[in-house]
Amino acid sequence: MTKDLGLSSLDEIVFADYTQNHMMYYQPGIRFTKEMLFLCQTNRGTVDLGLDDWQDRDIIEICPWENIISIDRYDGLDVIGSVSQKEIKSWLMSLEEIPLSFPIVRVTPKDIGIIMEGRPYSERSQRSLVKQKSIYENLLPRITTIVKKPLPVPTILYIDVFTTQEEGLPDVDRFVQPIMDFFAGILYVDDSQIHDLHPRIFNMDNPFTILECRSEPMTLSSVENIPVGSLFPLVKNVKDYYVIRFRIQ
Repeated sequence: MTKDLGLSSLDEIVFADYTQNHMMYYQPGIRFTKEMLFLCQTNRGTVDLGLDDWQDRDIIEICPWENIISIDRYDGLDVIGSVSQKEIKSWLMSLEEIPLSFPIVRVTPKDIGIIMEGRPYSERSQRSLVKQKSIYENLLPRITTIVKKPLPVPTILYIDVFTTQEEGLPDVDRFVQPIMDFFAGILYVDDSQIHDLHPRIFNMDNPFTILECRSEPMTLSSVENIPVGSLFPLVKNVKDYYVIRFRIQ
């Protein structure tokens, strides 16, 4: 975005509640779509994660464009111009629409990411598990072209569930086990190789909250220790989905 609008890391975002923040806090982690801005911060010293959307970020703030009043341009300490909300919207309208279809699959020799719409099923729901297994099986050709056989090495498994309805969601152990069972013998030999297991549930009721001036400061919705790629379904207003990530060590 900074390249297209001629901005730099010294420039400041002005939010709808009139707070301001330097863009430098998010460089090079800032991401945008027509619908929203993802403000990615990494607090690991001088580590530069570049433009990889699948590297974990310490904090990602989810910011609808309606929350941006303007972006002030700076030269040193001097304001030399401002990009208004109207100008930002005009620029956004010129961008090409990016289609989004599920499931989303990303495979590298050491990282496998799968984004599924809906919610994972409990091991107690046999009929639903048959349906889930069928969907996973259809993904295998795309996975096994890169990972041709189970790898006998330690593996980290992340399962991030995004939901607007936590009630009725299966217990963590009940939706984790079917996923582990299916991919055993495909990505890894057996469950003993899962050295780190990270199941998480994120409530997505308010990712599009609009900031207002109030007596108590409002905050943007944020997610910690996650890649920005895991949040892209929100762009199309999909708030109920889950992300499976295998990281081969």
